[in-house]
Amino acid sequence: MTRTRSAGLASGLLVSRRERGPMKNTKRAFEVVVSAAILLALGTQAWAGPIGPRRDTSAAARTSSSLMAREGAGAPQVARDQNAQLKVYGKTYGEWAAEWVRWSEAGPADENAITDTSGEFCAANQPKKDVWFLAGTFGGLVERTCTIPKDRALFYPLFESPWIDCPGTPDEDLSDAQVRFIVAGQIDAACQLTSTLDGVAISSLRVLIVRAQSRRFRSVLPDNPAIAGACTPPLVGGKTGRRIVDGYWVMLPPLSPGKHTLTLHGAMCAVPAFENGVTYHLHSR
Repeated sequence: MTRTRSAGLASGLLVSRRERGPMKNTKRAFEVVVSAAILLALGTQAWAGPIGPRRDTSAAARTSSSLMAREGAGAPQVARDQNAQLKVYGKTYGEWAAEWVRWSEAGPADENAITDTSGEFCAANQPKKDVWFLAGTFGGLVERTCTIPKDRALFYPLFESPWIDCPGTPDEDLSDAQVRFIVAGQIDAACQLTSTLDGVAISSLRVLIVRAQSRRFRSVLPDNPAIAGACTPPLVGGKTGRRIVDGYWVMLPPLSPGKHTLTLHGAMCAVPAFENGVTYHLHSR
């Protein structure tokens, strides 16, 4: 498959129909290994208030941590928002994922949160309340320094695959089910998914990594979009066609005031291999 630029931490594989190959009715390499009860319990505890780098040693947190550790280089089988039932700040993880895609593509290529190498554009196009988005890269490792509101949760992907219908191509003939199968297969290949806050794994802070896929949506690209190369001919500004995104997502509760270091990392260990990550130096105030 051909790797192209995408709007996320782990590059989406926006491939032509010729490259996708046959649709096989294979079982996805993914199963839910955390019960809904644990998911809801952890979710409730995670929203107790602003957090700093404190370690949780409860049985539930040990369960989440051990599940992640057991996976090693494979995809962490933590939790899945398949039925879009779990809501945070009024939206499911899949709905927040769609909002994140819109945000990540809102800035032009030279003022974009994903192409940002310093943190200069951290505050650009952010939601007006409740949640603050963080971005990865189009490949490679970077460090960013950002000031964030102390009352915002942080939402970001560890690995995601955003679909976009390239105008005038066979993409537009595919059913939504076929597109969902394609993006899910790409996310099944994710590995080395990690995130830490001040040196502590987020699983120890009662924060879940959630596998979620969005509903069908559309976005509006600026002139000179960062994902122009995802299609041939290149994409231009304006309303897009169909979008669907799948990925592993984190919703981190608001941080306590002060300075924090947040890391996020994702990779694809299948061929072609892909790796990137970000170290955020955050000032919460």
